[in-house]
Amino acid sequence: MAGYLTNWPHVLKTSCAQPYDLPERLLAANPDDFLDWTLRKMIKAPAALSDKAVQSYRDAFRRPDVRHAMMQDYRTAATVDHKHDLDDRTAGRQLDCPVLVLWRKDALKERPLALHIWRGPSERRATPFRVAICNRHAPSGQATGV
Repeated sequence: MAGYLTNWPHVLKTSCAQPYDLPERLLAANPDDFLDWTLRKMIKAPAALSDKAVQSYRDAFRRPDVRHAMMQDYRTAATVDHKHDLDDRTAGRQLDCPVLVLWRKDALKERPLALHIWRGPSERRATPFRVAICNRHAPSGQATGV
């Protein structure tokens, strides 16, 4: 599976969000290879993750229950999450807790208007809304604007 996929959104839309248990079986064939591929695609600075952190990801990703939970999250994101968000906005529901959005510096160039998704539900409330600009998977302490 990892050999022919070229970008993360494609993985989410075409592979991970498929009905149970196709993605789980595909990932079970070689979870380490898929994890390595994913990390290579997602992390611009591989040194940002320690060997211990990568090993923790491996240990978790080798567990069938963890892979299943991840796929359930992707299935939900591809289906009912969007509807629930729209329903909340239509009903005027607002977040009533502080919001901290971690946003990748180069993502602002790629999708500058995407922050409104998070800012919108928090504009008319007293709780804080902050955006931290950081490198993808930045080690603690490397985010700015917090």
